[in-house]
Amino acid sequence: HEKRRRLLEKIFFHDVINLVSGMSGLTELLYEDSPEHLKEDIGTLKYSFKQLVEEILSQKELLAAENGEIVIKKVYISSLDLLKKLKFIYENNSIAKGKEIKIENENDNILFESDLSLLSRVLENMLKNALEASIEGDIIKIGVIFNRNRLEFWVQNPKFIPYDIQHQIFKRSFSTKGDGRGLGTYSIKLLSNRYLKGRISFTSTEKDGTKFVLSIPNKLS
Repeated sequence: HEKRRRLLEKIFFHDVINLVSGMSGLTELLYEDSPEHLKEDIGTLKYSFKQLVEEILSQKELLAAENGEIVIKKVYISSLDLLKKLKFIYENNSIAKGKEIKIENENDNILFESDLSLLSRVLENMLKNALEASIEGDIIKIGVIFNRNRLEFWVQNPKFIPYDIQHQIFKRSFSTKGDGRGLGTYSIKLLSNRYLKGRISFTSTEKDGTKFVLSIPNKLS
């Protein structure tokens, strides 16, 4: 039964990703050839398809992670390049409208070894959550420090998480955004602990806001 379910999942993801990717490609062509008065609407459609593809890939990756099917690919990574790329991706995202993403200690750079795809996924989720929790005018800070052969990537926003919610943050089904939206922080912890040999934690106070920290080794063994 389990093998059959996994096979059906793989077929489903393969088919739906191909379908949505094709539709996303079509909107790209439509956008290039569209008249000026339709650019904004088709641009919104184009962005929505990209987000849909990303959501499907995230769900596929999460199921693979839970089933121990992810293969680690170790590469050398520049911490500063990674943070700059993260900032670039999200400062042009609609959820960042009216908000500032700031890299702290921007001149610091550390070369380390990890899985770039998985690490990027975790950091993107951390930043996305911070942006969604913020309002226009807020500054979201990101950075990294080196501490005893470990790197600590962090994302901080000025919003406070109520104490009665804090202890539920990493539960699989919990979300402050409604039913079916609770996989973000859960997937962050799963990928961090099981595959990146890391630890994910957070602090939240009314004075300093909320800060998520991902601690990983500087060499993935």
